[in-house]
Amino acid sequence: MHLTTMLGLYGALLTAGVRLPDPVSGTWWMQIPLRLLAAAALTGVLVAAFRVFEKPSGARESRAPRAWAGPAAALGATLVAVHVTAPASMARMPAGRALVERAGRAARG
Repeated sequence: MHLTTMLGLYGALLTAGVRLPDPVSGTWWMQIPLRLLAAAALTGVLVAAFRVFEKPSGARESRAPRAWAGPAAALGATLVAVHVTAPASMARMPAGRALVERAGRAARG
């Protein structure tokens, strides 16, 4: 659901005419926390809305669910994902930038 949310968020920004900054620019890096918070909030709303449909039919809970259980689980999963994927992404970023710059120089001649 998080990818759907992120694509929806970018679609809404582009539809609203918001000009997105160039990737890996200073402005781009400064906006990342805001975009992640917006996507996390929207994901929480969507999880809460679709939770009813994902429960198997005939399943009964032994007691009323706590209101904070869903958001807490989403936060925990996000923290685990960032801990696992962020170092690998950061390690690959210089190589990606070098490839983009190399392709740009080759295109210019």
